[in-house]
Amino acid sequence: MRPSARAAVLAALLAGLPASLPADPLAIDAGDDVGTLLNKYQGKRVTLRLVSGEELTGTVRLVSARLVHLSELASREFYDAAVVTGSIAAVIVRTRTQ
Repeated sequence: MRPSARAAVLAALLAGLPASLPADPLAIDAGDDVGTLLNKYQGKRVTLRLVSGEELTGTVRLVSARLVHLSELASREFYDAAVVTGSIAAVIVRTRTQ
C-alpha cells in the first residue's frame, strides 16, 4: 500500500473515533476507606500518593486488610509492590482521556 493510501485509511479510521473516550468516574460511598475504594479498582491502573510524598502507579491486583498489591509498576516494569494501606494519602484514578 502506498504511503498516501495508508494515510487516507488512517484518517478515515480516526474520523470514526469519538473525540474523547469515556473513563470510569471516581465513585466514593459514605462508608468507604482506602481499602474498599481500591477494591473497586481491582484490575485497573491507579496512582497511590503515599504519606511520604512518593507516588506509585500500577495495576491493583489484591487488597487485604493492611496491604495493597500493585503490579506492572510505571517505570519499574519488572517489579511489583506491596503497599501498607495506612501509608496511602491519596488514590488517584484517571477519569477522562482528554
